[in-house]
Amino acid sequence: MMFIEIPPSSTGIIILQVTILLIIDVAAFVGNSLVCLASYRNHRLRTATNIYVISLAITDILAAAITAPLSLGAIISRKWMFEEVGCQIQGFFTHFLIYTSMYTLSLTAVNRYFRIVKPQFYKKVFGGKRSVCILAAVWMFVALFVSIPPLFGWADFKFQPGVSLYMCILDFKSSAGDVTFLFLVLFFFVILSMTIIMASYIQVFRAIRQHKKTVQTSLNMPKRFGTVSVEEMKITRTLFILVLAFGICWIPVYSVVSIIRTGLGSTMTNTGSIVATYLIFLSSAINPYVYAFNHRTYRVEFKKILSCKKDHIVVPDIGIPQGGPSNLSIGRRRVNCQPENSAVASVLVHRQLAFSEVKTRGLERALVHLKNQGHLAAVVNNEPGCAGLNRTP
Repeated sequence: MMFIEIPPSSTGIIILQVTILLIIDVAAFVGNSLVCLASYRNHRLRTATNIYVISLAITDILAAAITAPLSLGAIISRKWMFEEVGCQIQGFFTHFLIYTSMYTLSLTAVNRYFRIVKPQFYKKVFGGKRSVCILAAVWMFVALFVSIPPLFGWADFKFQPGVSLYMCILDFKSSAGDVTFLFLVLFFFVILSMTIIMASYIQVFRAIRQHKKTVQTSLNMPKRFGTVSVEEMKITRTLFILVLAFGICWIPVYSVVSIIRTGLGSTMTNTGSIVATYLIFLSSAINPYVYAFNHRTYRVEFKKILSCKKDHIVVPDIGIPQGGPSNLSIGRRRVNCQPENSAVASVLVHRQLAFSEVKTRGLERALVHLKNQGHLAAVVNNEPGCAGLNRTP
């Protein structure tokens, strides 16, 4: 198989091109790895909605680990140097990851619609493992869609700078096949995804606007509207920003490539190809920084991970009788405390107590709350370190 070479450039230009793409690639890999690690560390981030966020992070990690390094190698050598197998690998993942991301963003929009507009049906649609099953079905469908043309001999993955980006993409053996594939992508991924996203978010933002009007007309209105919290609205805004960022990066590139491949336009310049390549990989790098800016829980977890800090709290004087250190079990975590004297009660915290309860309420308020709810079996003496535990917050 013959591969088109990249037009020659000066050493300075090549260094600049490689440096920019390398920065984007590292930012995408590190940022999305932080998203996955934060979700693993903090159970509050393992929600039905965040399953789609994690899915996006995984696809972006694959892009940073597989497709971007191969493009970097091609830019450095000014030609494709990874043989046909490397082109097939990059070509498959280029199409697969982009289309999967589009469907995943559509699913986040549907998720927000049910969570904000139709909360009574939310658990029926997204409860249990349904979100994981839906994502698995999407991944299998997209993988099949991308695999069929080369498997049946209708197309090959080729490296064609000028015609497209600095990466391998499907090239059909006939112009009719090329046009048919482009229209299938246009309908099943671009138009369908954008229609679902726009229709869902229009309804969501109408519901949010109505909620704000309701709050303004009632001074006694609580911070929740039905079963939807202010936090859910912030999450919705964050996910909508992701959609905008992806659209800004991807839609112009897809439009230009489609015009060229259908014969309606001439080839892209060297500058056009490299800019288009940057935009595609930039769409993988943006998401984690959107989370960090708009989502407080992710932002806190990112800081903890980067500073190598572990979750810990300072526990007041609650211990076992007769002095010595005590262990307070909170969820799956145990924290030690040193009593100031031996006249301290024995405390047992329910094993399912969420660690976030303590972080949200503060230890003393959390213990009283859980005691009132029947999760805390304890006899708390009025020792100096335990002051306030018998008071209602």
